Formats: sequence, structure tokens, C-alpha cells
Amino acid sequence: MKKNVTINLFGSLFAIDEDAYELLKKYEESLRAYFCKQEGGEEIADDIERRIAELFEELKTQGIEAISIEHVQDIIKRIGAPEQMTDNDNEGEKAGAAQNATKTTSKGISKKKLFRDPNDQMLGGVMSGLSHYFGGDVLLWRLLVIILCLLTSFTILLAYIAMWIIVPLARTPEDFLLMEGREVTPDNIAQTIMGNNDAANTCTTGRTGINSILGICMTIFKITLYLVGGFVVLAFAGCLVGLIVLTILALVGVISFGTVFATFTPFDENAFVFLPSYCSFSFWMLIIAGFICCIIPIYCLTHHFLRLRNKAKSMSTLQRCLWIIVWIISVGAVIASGTILIHGFDNAFSNKREYILTTKKKHSPNNKVWEKCYQA
Repeated sequence: MKKNVTINLFGSLFAIDEDAYELLKKYEESLRAYFCKQEGGEEIADDIERRIAELFEELKTQGIEAISIEHVQDIIKRIGAPEQMTDNDNEGEKAGAAQNATKTTSKGISKKKLFRDPNDQMLGGVMSGLSHYFGGDVLLWRLLVIILCLLTSFTILLAYIAMWIIVPLARTPEDFLLMEGREVTPDNIAQTIMGNNDAANTCTTGRTGINSILGICMTIFKITLYLVGGFVVLAFAGCLVGLIVLTILALVGVISFGTVFATFTPFDENAFVFLPSYCSFSFWMLIIAGFICCIIPIYCLTHHFLRLRNKAKSMSTLQRCLWIIVWIISVGAVIASGTILIHGFDNAFSNKREYILTTKKKHSPNNKVWEKCYQA
């Protein structure tokens, strides 16, 4: 149970949790403390506060009755913290004359950074980000990708998915300014904060003609991609269960291979000469690498679905790259160890062409059962 308060923000009343109110109050105080040093800083702070009220209003239209601390934290991430703005200004002051010398080329690629654009995305915002970085109409970029997919048998789609995973999404005003190649100044930050909502509305309402057709196709493709992702999770989960069972059997074989398996089967120990050695390095490398190969996709896809529901934080680019590298290494280890084991099977069958399988004549309670099975 949390204590709830009601606040008046630009003439609108909002119910907000007490801890969320304290965080919002500290954030607004830090914003005003930062912008008061700038010319027209009070107006900029008022604009940002008005933007916060608009975001709160959006939450109310979604049926949220009380604003929680998670909502406030998400808004702070979208707008940006004053500490980030201060760091950027300090870097700008250190650059000094170098910035003045390059003002005419502030739109150049050298001052831009590649981001995915969330305000103009049909799938992942990759093409919109590339259009900001290299220039050109985003519609031409999208048509180019579709043509390349058809010409390369959808091979280019793998590159698109890789960029979707690696390229970060623009979230803060600083990210949007760097994506467009603009200088990070208080005025530009305020314009970006107030302009993001209008840009998002323009992108969603301004799609006509080819853009509408592309939007429908991308929606169908996104649904298909999520269904495939769910199937991949189930497939890797099934493989993981199989590996667990195989590991248990392998451990039993290591402990007492000659007694347990020989007791519960009708054959003697010579019948198992073609099985792999459970003590070999290749076998256990296959098991461990298989575990890693299955767990990473399950974790990443589950994390992605949780992030879509705002129940998990987004991974950093470094973390995504590390997961990809570890997964590729594990796949290579599975292929290498599997090849070695298959080669061992071939050698076993080539060296022993004939196997004489004899039933056990020992005193065992299972002998009569197996003899009845053979007679039947």
C-alpha cells in the first residue's frame, strides 16, 4: 500500500504516488537550477514542465489512475537528466574554437551518431536512422531494402536484424540532437523535448499512399517475426530439456556404466561399444556449449518481450554485442565437438564391423521378461 497525493500541473490534476512525487519534485528543481543559468532558462523549464504534463495526460488516457515512480523514471529517461546536459556543455566549452570552426558543417556525418528513430519507425527504426545519418528520403531507403531483400533472397534481412539489435534507439533529447547532427545546447534540447510529440503525431497521421502500404506490410511482418520468435523460444526450450536429460544419462553412465545400463537392458556390455565415451572432452564440450547456445536466445527474446511491457530495462549496445559473440562461439563449439563425436562414431563402426549381441544368463529378475518378449 502506497500513499497517494494529488498535484496541479499546468491546470490539470494528477494522482501520483508519494515516492513518485518526491522524484518528480527533485527532477524539476534540478532542471530549474540548471536552466536558470541560461538566458530564457525559466521559459525553457516551463516548456519542459508543460511537456511532462502532456505525458501525464497521455497516461491518464491509457486508463492509468495513479502515476507510479516507474512512470516518472521513464519520463526522465525520455527527457534527459540535467547531469547529462551539464556534461555535454562542459565538453562543448572544452571544444571552444573547434566548435566555432565547424559550425558550418554541423550537419555533416562526422558530427552525427547513428541511432534508430522511434518517431518514424515501421519495424525497428533502422532505415529512418540511416536516412538521418547519410541523408535522403526515408521512403527511398525502405524501398531500397525491399528490393535488396528480393534480389538477395532475403539475405539482407539478416543484416537489418543485426543492425536492429546493435544500433541503439534514440531516447533522450541528446540522442535526437546527435542523430540529426545538431549541437547540444539548452535551446536545442528544449526544442527537441517539445518537438518529439509533434514529430510522432506527424509520422503516425501523415502516412499516405506508399507509406500506408509499407506500414501494413511491416505490421504483418512484425507479427510474423514475433510468432517466429515465440517458436524459436519453444524450440530452444525443447533442446534445453533434451540436453538436461542427456546430461543426467551421461552422469549415470560415468558413475556406473557397466552395471546400470547392463542391468536394465537385455544385452551384455559389448553391445555398448559403439556409444560415445562419456568421459571425453568433446562430449562435455558439446553439452556445455549446447546449454549456452539454447539459454542465450531464450534469455534475449524473453527480455525483449518484457521490455516491450516496460518490465525490464533495455540492454546496452555493448551487452548485446557480447551476447552475440558468446552465442556465435557456443555455436562454433557445438559444431566442432559434434563433428569430432561423429568422426568417433565412424571410426568405431569402421573398426568393428560385426557385433554379437547375447542375452544375459545371469540371475536377474528382468531375464524372464526379455525372454518372453523374444518369444513373442
